[in-house]
Amino acid sequence: MRRFLILSLLAFGTASAAQADEITLAADVWCPYNCAPGAERPGYMVEIAAQAFESAGHKLTYKTMPWARALADVEAGKLSGALGASPEEAAGLLYPKQPLAQSRNMLVARAGDSFAWTSIKSLEPHALGTILDYSYGSVIDAYIKANIKNTNRIQVMGGDEPLKGNLRKLLAGRIALTIDDANVMAYELADQKLTEAVRLVDMGDAPSPLYIAFSPKLPQSATYAKLLDDTIVKLRASGGLEKILARYGLHDWETAKPAASAAGTNS
Repeated sequence: MRRFLILSLLAFGTASAAQADEITLAADVWCPYNCAPGAERPGYMVEIAAQAFESAGHKLTYKTMPWARALADVEAGKLSGALGASPEEAAGLLYPKQPLAQSRNMLVARAGDSFAWTSIKSLEPHALGTILDYSYGSVIDAYIKANIKNTNRIQVMGGDEPLKGNLRKLLAGRIALTIDDANVMAYELADQKLTEAVRLVDMGDAPSPLYIAFSPKLPQSATYAKLLDDTIVKLRASGGLEKILARYGLHDWETAKPAASAAGTNS
């Protein structure tokens, strides 16, 4: 799996304002899933959510904030949902049936670095840049937990755009590696024109689903989850999903692998 700027997308529904819910979704910036609020491309999960909720007459607000706070506020019922959540990292939230991505982790090293992945022990001689309260799967999560106090092995970045921070540290030589979702990494490297400066390292990670997850404290959450599920089915059948994803250089996650071609790879 996100700044307090707010995007209120145009409403397409016919329900009156008195009948509409205000649905607030949040996360740290994690393009292409959710990008900058107010941008021409706010993220494909945000666009799908807009179609689901605003066509039903609701008002959608999207804001960015640190991921740990977003998850806590959704769980407490202060926010409606979190974009790009997974049951592995936020088991207490309410999840739709339909995922909105298949996520796979990718390591990134500087272009001239000879690092090669063979097992989790490959990380031990290197400082790995991670993101506060992100889950990277059970193996990486256990490694982070075991080494969290050793800054020669683990360094943690917070804030609204932590991947940018980790990439700056990587290029400055303050860390040797960083890790994130393959689609997110490919999008960020292309956006910052860093594809020649770094090298992607494939760990052979199995994909795991990502969702827009809803608050267990809000009685409307089950309704929102079903609206989202129904919208995905309709968009996939109509070709609308592929049109949305094409704006971000992606294809349907049910048939496509996460992007890994923004920079050179090494397995």
